[in-house]
Amino acid sequence: PMNMCQVVQFNAGPAEYVGIFRGGANPKLILAEAQIVFPDVRHVYDAVGGKYLGETKQTTALLSPGEPSIYSRLDYKVDSVSADMAPSFARGSQVQYDVTINTSDSKQPGLHVVNVEVISPGGKVCTYYTQNVDVKEGRGQGGFKLALSDKPGTWRLRLRDAATGVTAEKEFTVSQ
Repeated sequence: PMNMCQVVQFNAGPAEYVGIFRGGANPKLILAEAQIVFPDVRHVYDAVGGKYLGETKQTTALLSPGEPSIYSRLDYKVDSVSADMAPSFARGSQVQYDVTINTSDSKQPGLHVVNVEVISPGGKVCTYYTQNVDVKEGRGQGGFKLALSDKPGTWRLRLRDAATGVTAEKEFTVSQ
């Protein structure tokens, strides 16, 4: 066992989240390799790094003092996240979109949270439109109202599933 580690576990339906925090107040602590063994085989994701680690019961990690490691353990593999929406919107109108989590084995996904960033034609993330969308049983909805002063052109939604790090983008047009 590694000294000065705090392990927290949270279960949410078919999903299990395991957080590992290595105390950061001790200046003598250095980066250390750890073997993490889970009670059973599941699809494991490094939620912070956004990496799929495989269908496994264990993984190796480099634990850095003061930096959390969070692992998502799911009964299914997330293949993709996607957004569906109208192709164009007028300035000042309401933008609505549907978010879907797709699994490889057609299993019903549990609750996921997908961060949706809105990116303007100039490539700037519009934090005032950014939101987290609850995706229950594979489906969720989000939206925002465009300002009358928003630039016309090609905009993008950038989606990231918080549990798995799976990402996607969806373009839409803002017209005058």
